[in-house]
Amino acid sequence: AKTGSIAFEGGISLTDDRVFGYSTDGKIMGANAGIEIKVPSACHKVAGIWFEPEPIIGEYMDQIQGGMWITGWDWIDLVIYTPWLSSVGRELFVRRILRDEAYIASLEADLLSFSGRVDLIESALRAPIEAIQA
Repeated sequence: AKTGSIAFEGGISLTDDRVFGYSTDGKIMGANAGIEIKVPSACHKVAGIWFEPEPIIGEYMDQIQGGMWITGWDWIDLVIYTPWLSSVGRELFVRRILRDEAYIASLEADLLSFSGRVDLIESALRAPIEAIQA
């Protein structure tokens, strides 16, 4: 209601090879977009989102940009709900995060590198003991 958008329940989105996934909190009706919802409890995050939001938003950026990589969305609204601040009208913080192709390319390269290392370790662990000792 705050943004004028309607979101419906999300689900799991996977890359075509099913190696990477993103658990969406919601898809925006009528848009190529979604929402990511956080409910922080740490005091520095609850207050910080209103006084110095960039470091807190930055903590979620890999997840948000990764979500756009996997879903193909153009933007995600980061919704931070802090019910403890409702008495002062600050219970809901919303920031629209736009797709950043350079960020996504860097993240994808890091994830593919990590996946390659996981594959090597898995292959070594699944190899017969004799092959490891040789």
